[in-house]
Amino acid sequence: MFKKLIVVLTALILVSAITIIVAQPRTIAKESEQSNLLVVQNNRENQVKPETVTPQLSYLQLSAKKDQLTIGDTIQMNVNTNIPSLLPEDLVFSVDSLIATIDSDGYLFALTAGEVTVKVTSESAKLESTFKITISELVEVEDPDEEAKPVQTTPTPAPTPTPAPTPAPAPAPTPAPAPAPAPAPAPAPAPTPAPAPAPAPVTTISVTSVIVKASVNSIFINKTTTLSVTVSPSNATDKTVTWQSSNADVATVSSSGVVTAKSAGDVTITVTSKDGGFKDSVTLTIKSAVSSSPESDWKLEVARLTNIEREKAGKAILKYNNYIAAGAQIRSEELLVSFSHTRPDGSRFFTVFDDPDFSYRYIGENLALGYKSPAEVVAAWMKSEGHRANLLSDNYSDIGIGITKSDSGRYHWAQIFYKGK
Repeated sequence: MFKKLIVVLTALILVSAITIIVAQPRTIAKESEQSNLLVVQNNRENQVKPETVTPQLSYLQLSAKKDQLTIGDTIQMNVNTNIPSLLPEDLVFSVDSLIATIDSDGYLFALTAGEVTVKVTSESAKLESTFKITISELVEVEDPDEEAKPVQTTPTPAPTPTPAPTPAPAPAPTPAPAPAPAPAPAPAPAPTPAPAPAPAPVTTISVTSVIVKASVNSIFINKTTTLSVTVSPSNATDKTVTWQSSNADVATVSSSGVVTAKSAGDVTITVTSKDGGFKDSVTLTIKSAVSSSPESDWKLEVARLTNIEREKAGKAILKYNNYIAAGAQIRSEELLVSFSHTRPDGSRFFTVFDDPDFSYRYIGENLALGYKSPAEVVAAWMKSEGHRANLLSDNYSDIGIGITKSDSGRYHWAQIFYKGK
């Protein structure tokens, strides 16, 4: 009995020991896992998130395609920054001289000769930049003078050497007797001339059509305009034409197509080819002078000179549009306040046409200041790359002109081009 009790107690002790030995490692393992997890969690919570650095503007750079302009030129200024995709929204352009103007979009217009410094400023970025531009007078290019001929220098002759003494000649031998002359040959008979070729047949190229064009559709009394005529084909044998006015009391036409306005009214001018009798005609409106000032006449004269330049370049002539002209007149008056393609209220120039039914496919504007006649201003526009491109563009069909004279006597010119939808 006592032996059995000892065995049972021994077994219980062994079982308890085993339980302790087995249970203790599990508890340690569990605590270790929890501790590691907390460490991982703490590391995640304490990680420093990457900081997003916002790029900052460090400089503005103002530039232009060229720094040499002539009076009447327009150029757009360019602004670059150290961050190409970032440009301040509060850029302000200015100039330090009245010889040029610049609008809010950075378009600079050259008015008079001199040097101007253009500045761009950003208040938000606390940055600014400048660019200098030189404006020159319009200079006519003349042919260079004939090259001077080089001066030829006559060389000094060398002294003539003293000739050596001539030795006495030896006695000449006695010549042999000359042979008898050979008989002259008989002349060959002259060749018979070939018959002259028959004249080539003359080919006559007949006229197939005539087209007459006018640079304006109306002129004032006592003014003239020259019509142009195109005879087709261009190599027609006889391109002679005659001109005729439907009413010589309203306007006459010369043999070269010059129309002279006599009195108010409409007149039809007809051109007829001598070969084939082909005809074409154009109708002109003769207007009475409405003002003693030249501006009324000058508007049509600017349009006429513009169309002459277009014809020289092979472009279609533009029709004078009274509605477009009314808008151009308003724009010329606004130039007294702000010489810019932006209107005094900050809107673009084409908003002058406030008719709700007005629409356009293409519209453009040329401006000028200070020129004293239509011929001067058109010549200036033609010498300016940007203005010439507008003036000769194929995109337009109509034209309108506005002219305003300031109190100081300077003329402000507005030329608007238009094509409807």
